[in-house]
Amino acid sequence: MTADDDQARNERLSRNSNVALTPEQLDAVAALAKNNRYAKQSSWKTLKELPLKQRMSFFVEHFLAAIIAIAIALALIIAFIVSYVTKAPDPELTVQGFDMSNYSGQFDTLRNEFVSSQGLKDKRLVDVAGDMDILTNASSDDSAKVLAMVSAGQINVVFGNKANFASLNKRGLVSSVKSVLGKTGMKKYASAWVDAKGAHTTDASKVVGLDLSHARKWKSAGLPDNIYIGFSNVEKTKTYARHFIAFLDIR
Repeated sequence: MTADDDQARNERLSRNSNVALTPEQLDAVAALAKNNRYAKQSSWKTLKELPLKQRMSFFVEHFLAAIIAIAIALALIIAFIVSYVTKAPDPELTVQGFDMSNYSGQFDTLRNEFVSSQGLKDKRLVDVAGDMDILTNASSDDSAKVLAMVSAGQINVVFGNKANFASLNKRGLVSSVKSVLGKTGMKKYASAWVDAKGAHTTDASKVVGLDLSHARKWKSAGLPDNIYIGFSNVEKTKTYARHFIAFLDIR
């Protein structure tokens, strides 16, 4: 296209416009009006055909946002998969103690031995801990948490000293031994029977717990006397709860 052609075209643009354009503006409009050689081809093909110096800016404008979005989506998918695969299984049995956080090592040993005795492959299927507190008014008191967990079946067996055991019974969080072991089963542990206050009893109708001072496994793990164990919400875990009591070897 010659200089005369450019001048003629600019004059036509000026006549067809309601606004008077300067020569510089007319040149800019003319440049925009030229056919774009890349208009009808893919961005990827355009990127390959562009001069090297223009490729980076073109890449940032047309590809970077999409690549970042894809990377974020992939990261989220991978995170979800990893979280799902590594998620701890719901315990088959949770044995919760009170005011005994100093014995965490012994509880781990007890848990591991029980898991092995049951042939379970994942030790996370059983939880034995003693780190809860229900007898203080401080922010560390776990009373509300315990109630919620028992109601949800997340605490199956409880143990503690006489004060804790009596408090758990008073709150209705301990079931009778007979309801879990049966009349015949509970007779095997008659020497360890205790009532709702943690006092020894020979009356089968009053038995709600067992004295762990009579449990050989408990004592061999280095755990203290005068701790009492009882059943809580065992609706879905009664078998493992029975097995745990048998494992303790109460005599």
